[in-house]
Amino acid sequence: MTDDEWRLVMKRLRALSDLGEVNVVLDIAYIDYTKSADRRRSLFRFFEDLPENLNVFVCASLSKTATAYGMRLGALVIFSNQQERLAEIYSAAARSVWSNVNNGGQIAFSRLIKDNALKQAFFIEQQEYIDMLNARSELFLQEATAVGLPMYPHTEGFFVTIPLAVEYRDQVDQALRDELIYTISLAGGVRVALCAIPLRQVKGLAATIQRIIKQVTSA
Repeated sequence: MTDDEWRLVMKRLRALSDLGEVNVVLDIAYIDYTKSADRRRSLFRFFEDLPENLNVFVCASLSKTATAYGMRLGALVIFSNQQERLAEIYSAAARSVWSNVNNGGQIAFSRLIKDNALKQAFFIEQQEYIDMLNARSELFLQEATAVGLPMYPHTEGFFVTIPLAVEYRDQVDQALRDELIYTISLAGGVRVALCAIPLRQVKGLAATIQRIIKQVTSA
């Protein structure tokens, strides 16, 4: 989301908080793979000086940040004027529901952060993945525009979502599978994981999806 979009969202949330308590859960699992390094942390300035009834819960996935998916390592960061009360509540809830995160993940991430040489090597590797994602995204967006494939707003990231009416969604999903294109069905369409498709297979993908959608919806 752009800064202007965030300002609008926070304005609406502040207004809603006048009516009662508002709790917002923000998933930032992939934030470290955004194009602009500045935006990875500048986002949090929108959660400063929150009104009493507005709480923002930021869910971070350290295992995704470090591309160590199986380690299941994460954190919950709370922005609120009720931090002490909420920290007490959620620390007790976490302890009773899932106890602690795995020790191996904690050690690995701590070493990565504290060892400057490891950290710099990680940043270099991370940038390679960011560039890889952007190349796939730019190619898909360019070809989608050329063939008129509709999409939900997409500026960057791991996934692209294509809007579809519920009556056609499952048929389109199956027709795509028949051509070895695997998507995830969502309430408002299907999601394409650009993070899992090599650049050579991204080429022509938008055209194929558009062709299949036309075939299904015009049948």
